[in-house]
Amino acid sequence: MLPLINGVEPHSVYGSSSHEFTSDSERNFEIIFSAIGNSEAKCLTLLCLSDSYPTLRPDLRSRFIRESGSVWITGEGLQDNYCKQSLIPFGLVERVQFWDSNSVRFRTGFRLTKLGKNIRPIAAYLLKSFANMPLSMKEVFSNTTAGTGSSRPAVTRARTLEMLRDNQLSDLSAIDIASVLNVRGHVVSRHLEDMAEKGLVEFESLGSERHNVFIHNSHEEVVQIRPNTLKGKIIALAREMGQVDASNLTDLLKNHFPNTKEESLKNYISRLLWVLAREGVFETPKFRVLETMSTAKITSLGVRVVDIILPIRNVLSGNDQLLSSWETIDWRQYASTIRRHRESSGLTHTKPFDEQEAEVLAFVRQKPGARPKDLNGLFRNKINGSQVLRRLVDQKLVYKVRDGNKSKYFVLNSTNPS
Repeated sequence: MLPLINGVEPHSVYGSSSHEFTSDSERNFEIIFSAIGNSEAKCLTLLCLSDSYPTLRPDLRSRFIRESGSVWITGEGLQDNYCKQSLIPFGLVERVQFWDSNSVRFRTGFRLTKLGKNIRPIAAYLLKSFANMPLSMKEVFSNTTAGTGSSRPAVTRARTLEMLRDNQLSDLSAIDIASVLNVRGHVVSRHLEDMAEKGLVEFESLGSERHNVFIHNSHEEVVQIRPNTLKGKIIALAREMGQVDASNLTDLLKNHFPNTKEESLKNYISRLLWVLAREGVFETPKFRVLETMSTAKITSLGVRVVDIILPIRNVLSGNDQLLSSWETIDWRQYASTIRRHRESSGLTHTKPFDEQEAEVLAFVRQKPGARPKDLNGLFRNKINGSQVLRRLVDQKLVYKVRDGNKSKYFVLNSTNPS
């Protein structure tokens, strides 16, 4: 039975309160770093929630700002987005609709699940640990993207750094790391390049080659071609191998054409492959990116990040005493570190609400019938036009008129031309 709120049961719950750590420590690791591992702000959002009662959206934002010492006056939907896009999908938070006897209506709030309550001390530990780091969690672990836990950037980067730490005496390539992590090579290369810019690794790559892979069409119409010609040899090899590209064909055939330069032979083979594809010998060509050579090594800064990761591994392996010690962390003294997330997110120059509202009001006054997208273009997306307009409507400074499926805004004391 669900906990009572204001003496009654919750009307509905979105997300399950039954989430908890599984017996698979790797899956638990993915959940932590996918949900909160790349953001001080997500850690603070989780810490501002309770497992006993739902926190309303405006209350969550107010507490977030208050606990951080007001170092970041966030937009209205930031914490709401963190809950919906990261904390709820990974089972740390549930959205609860309940009857509020004070306002005599149903309200919706966020509440920690059992899993969220268990991960809360880890969020406090991450805030404390990164308070002394020169990089924010976002700079280390990158942005959140869609995908499963194992393929999210934070998880890939954490495991990459661990792998480099464990192999400090060896030179690992992006392909070596990708094959172990079951991630595409070019994805690992991009992460290594970015982490090298941040000083977490040393990465040297000689680049990559893009190959057109031609897959033999088993239903090709058989035509008579002299087998000793280059075209005939290509077709014979394609039938035997199933798929070919210009590089491997050049290696296989260069001894048959000793008087032809290898690069010239490769170019000629490449043109013939496209001719044969048009003739139906091959299916539609596919592209394959092959890395030629790269080496990656972890730096002392990268080792410091792994030193933060390893205790989390220790907790997930059953060290309850360490987890209990994290429950005593006074995370409020580290909450102001979210300013670093804000700075690394490019939000440093976000204007205070009153300045936003004054500029938007002046714009609507000059251009009656303005639409939200007009504001986004004017302010280069540094202001969320829709949010500011909603606040001005609530303050009865502007009003909205529907024009088909479009919304137009007018200053309240102006005349609607329609």
